Amino acid sequence: MYGYSMCNHIEHVWSFIQGNMSLFLLQMIFASKPGGSPQHFGRMYDKKVNLLGLISLALPQESTPPQLQNAWPQLMAGTMRLLTTLKEQQVCLF
Repeated sequence: MYGYSMCNHIEHVWSFIQGNMSLFLLQMIFASKPGGSPQHFGRMYDKKVNLLGLISLALPQESTPPQLQNAWPQLMAGTMRLLTTLKEQQVCLF
């Protein structure tokens, strides 16, 4: 059964997600507190879970969904930012 209004709604939501993927990454991953520490994903567990999600989206690049290929630079920058802050956090523990 085909529902035009449902398909139209899904298409609208999907285009909204596509257009805001880079905005999400910039706001959530790159946001910092005044002292320089990450505003979001402060715990090591949060960083690891987000890294697993980003890496599963990104590797290999050919399997990245077409909707996310436009956000490829932000995806890689966000992954590197989380890896860097995770490493810094682990070094502080030892």
